[in-house]
Amino acid sequence: MLIGVVSRDLGWVFSRNKTISDAEYEHALAIFADNDYDIKQFCKVPQLPEKIGKEGFQATE
Repeated sequence: MLIGVVSRDLGWVFSRNKTISDAEYEHALAIFADNDYDIKQFCKVPQLPEKIGKEGFQATE
């Protein structure tokens, strides 16, 4: 599920699972980009402990 605000300064990618494939994530970002969101501002938030500190994931602290 993709949720974005009208001002296009916030957007979220939600999944029923704790993980999402790179292809699915890139597809979601492409949809946001097609709707004039700055996808460089998006970051992944770890949903599993082993993802904390990994490249592409936002720190949770």
